[in-house]
Amino acid sequence: MPEIDGEELECGTLAKQVFAYVFLQGSVQCLAFIGSEPFISNDGKPGSVSSLFLLMIMQSFLMQHLTTEVMLCHLTKQKYVPT
Repeated sequence: MPEIDGEELECGTLAKQVFAYVFLQGSVQCLAFIGSEPFISNDGKPGSVSSLFLLMIMQSFLMQHLTTEVMLCHLTKQKYVPT
């Protein structure tokens, strides 16, 4: 049976990571609701790029960036300090 030698859970650091993740994703999602004509309710024209699709792509890049940063800090044994 393999030996489990994981890191100790630091609740404060975990709370910062979760808060930063939710805050950043929520901030990007709010872009769909601002302006005089929010594009969350805009159907768009056939054949054109949907603004909602671009928003989802932007959220995916943000999610990938945050996840990669946490993985690299874990791999290199550096302390994760969200800014």
